[in-house]
Amino acid sequence: MTWAIRPSSSRAAWDAAGAALGEAARRLHAAGADFALIACNTMHIAFDIAQAGSPIPLLHIIDVTAEAILARKLTTVGLLGTRITCSTPSIASGWRPMG
Repeated sequence: MTWAIRPSSSRAAWDAAGAALGEAARRLHAAGADFALIACNTMHIAFDIAQAGSPIPLLHIIDVTAEAILARKLTTVGLLGTRITCSTPSIASGWRPMG
């Protein structure tokens, strides 16, 4: 799947991308997958829509990364990502519950 998602993309475009990811998760489930993940930080903007359309759990990159950071007792961590990943409130706010 390919999308032309840009920082200026409309909410409807992100919702459509999330729905497509949810559909992809349904196909993975039909092929026998027990869970799935989105390997792109930026596409996590559409995570909630994707999860809502998925019959299997989607691993959220922030949750899994935060667990690893906490387990290793790391205190200073950097984020490499696109401008949209590093500036999107939904991505940034995901780290707050972890401290």
